[in-house]
This record gives sequence, C-alpha cells and structure tokens, in this order.
Amino acid sequence: MASSASSSQNLIESVDSVTFYGAQKPKRPGPHRTEIISKPLAVPPAVKNAKKQYTRRYKLRVLSYLQHATKPRGPTLTREVTVAETA
Repeated sequence: MASSASSSQNLIESVDSVTFYGAQKPKRPGPHRTEIISKPLAVPPAVKNAKKQYTRRYKLRVLSYLQHATKPRGPTLTREVTVAETA
C-alpha cells in the first residue's frame, strides 16, 4: 500500500504546474483595477427642495372648489367636498 501512495506522489511532483493547472488566462487590456478602499468617496448630491410651489391663482381655485363644489350622494341628495377629496 505504501508503494502505491509514494508512486502517485512521485507522479504529481514530476508533472509541471502549468501542465497540471492549465495555462494562465491572457491579461485583459486597459488600466488595472483599483481597490475600493483607495477610491475617493463620492459626495452625495444635494437634496433639492421637495416642497411644491403653487401659484396664487391655483391656490385660490382650490379654495373656491372646496367651498362651492358638491358631490352626489344619491339620486337627489348632494354633499360638500372634503379636504381629502380636494387634495
């Protein structure tokens, strides 16, 4: 048993590493990759004002609609519009 183990060990040692593992891959063209640690951190973009700005005319139209508009409640009844429905 010891002779078979030593013969396989000799076989592996006698084989060239390039033949055993295969040839190396060709290098890709272009600049080398840089590590993430060495890259400068990107500054996040400034937050823009998310508040919507409406004109005076539009605001007055919405308030007028809120005061005067009605919704049908049935065949003959109506109700006033709520603020949630206006938005």
